[in-house]
Amino acid sequence: MTIVYNLASPGLMAILFFTAGVSSMLSLKKRTIREFYQNRMQKIVIPGVIGVLFWVPIQSYFTMKNHFDYIGNFLSAWWYFYSHISSNFYGYDGSFSPSQLWFLLYLGTYVILSYPVIRRLLSKPGELSNKEIVSWKSILLLVILNWILSYGTTEETYLAFGLFFLLGLLLYDNQPFYEFTRKCWKTFSVSAFFINVIASITLVIIRDIEIWTVSYAICRMIWSTARVSVVLAAMGAGQIWMDGKGKLLKWLSNNSFNFYFLHMQLLIIVAYYVVTYLAVSTGVQWIAILLASSVLTIIVNEVMKRLPVFQWLYGLRR
Repeated sequence: MTIVYNLASPGLMAILFFTAGVSSMLSLKKRTIREFYQNRMQKIVIPGVIGVLFWVPIQSYFTMKNHFDYIGNFLSAWWYFYSHISSNFYGYDGSFSPSQLWFLLYLGTYVILSYPVIRRLLSKPGELSNKEIVSWKSILLLVILNWILSYGTTEETYLAFGLFFLLGLLLYDNQPFYEFTRKCWKTFSVSAFFINVIASITLVIIRDIEIWTVSYAICRMIWSTARVSVVLAAMGAGQIWMDGKGKLLKWLSNNSFNFYFLHMQLLIIVAYYVVTYLAVSTGVQWIAILLASSVLTIIVNEVMKRLPVFQWLYGLRR
């Protein structure tokens, strides 16, 4: 299971930050820079902060019951969440953490810090549209730069993800980039698959390797290569397979933020009850958790997104 999870982890968040940079520039095509920042405060910063304070604590009660046989009530678990700080981003010990909303907090600061870059790009629209920025040499440079910025023991590396957000800003209308990734999408996709298989295996053994060693550096380089290859594959394959206007894609697009915001806490609740009360094999439990949490997330989303209070507090889209 760890290896399967590792297969998806190298490039997923990098893809999201890259596309967030692209969508930021596209948003500025129909908004003034002042309106853009007001919109980002309302849709990213406020939901991120309020979500951490009032939505994420839901997981504390079920996390402590599952891991530590907690016998207290829900309000006591809520207080524990506020009064203890977790050692990780996801609050596996029931303590205060941003959980999945770390993405919004990172993104909010990137948007704020990138103000000078955005102003520069807006002052000379189309300056980078036809420049040959992306090549095999620049890809190698990106792998090395990402390796340096993400070196360490955590995957939520602020500087590395900021790099992909910045690239999204710079390349949002760069036609040679889209032509290059579209042309080479099969090469990137096949490479990404095999490199990610290797990277997922190294992530299992890397925990027992000292960080400042050649072996660890090689493992991190494989990880960096996997991340960049996944991003390039996604940008190329996305132009081939996700450039349609089907009802399913439109529905997923309209609800993607809501699913992201809601899913983790609902998943933890479902997982707790399935593991506790469903006496079947682990494989069947995984399937049950996946199906039940997906259905529950859709139902909760359909209810909450219709209530104005959650639209404003959590930024849920109708």
